[in-house]
Amino acid sequence: MKIIAIYGGPRLNRNTDQMLKRYLENIDINKNTIERVDLKDLTISMCDACYYCAKNAKCKFNDDMNLIYKKLDEADIVILATPMFFNSVSSLTKVMIDRCQMYWSKKFLLKKQTLKKGKKGILLITTGAKQKDKTIPGVSLVVDLFFKSIDAKFTETILIDNTDNKPFEERTDVIKHVISSAKSIY
Repeated sequence: MKIIAIYGGPRLNRNTDQMLKRYLENIDINKNTIERVDLKDLTISMCDACYYCAKNAKCKFNDDMNLIYKKLDEADIVILATPMFFNSVSSLTKVMIDRCQMYWSKKFLLKKQTLKKGKKGILLITTGAKQKDKTIPGVSLVVDLFFKSIDAKFTETILIDNTDNKPFEERTDVIKHVISSAKSIY
């Protein structure tokens, strides 16, 4: 299986990055090809809502998003890892998601089906604040539409909250869950 892991955090070696690393190191590499993409290292223009994609089935920008499009097209599993900022995904992640308007336009406006069927979408998310009921409505709405646009079934969310008080690496219960999820990714 081809797995793409998209890291949307601005900092390395912090909670979201640590969780993604732990998740990826527990996926069987003998059965899978794993590629990690760090959005902070790429140049991706913001979607300017020009609707070029609605007429041409592709985006007018020629930037690093073309690399992500290729990987999304080929992936069997898409792992999206982002910190939660203001009850949503990070701005790096949101810019990438907005550029997936091209997929939405192809699918719903142009009625062209170009993506691999049966794709899975997994969300890994951290937040510094404690979440009272462990729900993340802002993030879930955005990510659900992202996964729908790339024809991925949104199969799992792993939320780690309260990292301001107890960082990921100190959360043995959560680490066990991350490892277990990665090992049963199929």
